[in-house]
Amino acid sequence: MRILKLLKNRYIIVLLVIGIYLIFFDAYSVGVQYRLLRELNHLESETERYQEEYKQDSIAYEALLRDNESIETYVRERLYMKRADEDIFLMEKPWEPEEPR
Repeated sequence: MRILKLLKNRYIIVLLVIGIYLIFFDAYSVGVQYRLLRELNHLESETERYQEEYKQDSIAYEALLRDNESIETYVRERLYMKRADEDIFLMEKPWEPEEPR
């Protein structure tokens, strides 16, 4: 009975309509906030991953600056460079189609 009396009050109705609009239809609605929070978490995890990659690359860079042998190893493994009297053969795995799920 008390609820029906409150629903007849126009101020309560206006507040309910505005509240529903703000929760579901506004530019800052609950759904939008949830999506933005997920995107923020994803970007923070990417930031952490890039920071880890930066640390590893910095260590590798310092090693390359200190040692000529590590430069040769890096160039041979990553850039496939060779000495004048060598041949390089690249072995790749044969392509296998994925099984349907």
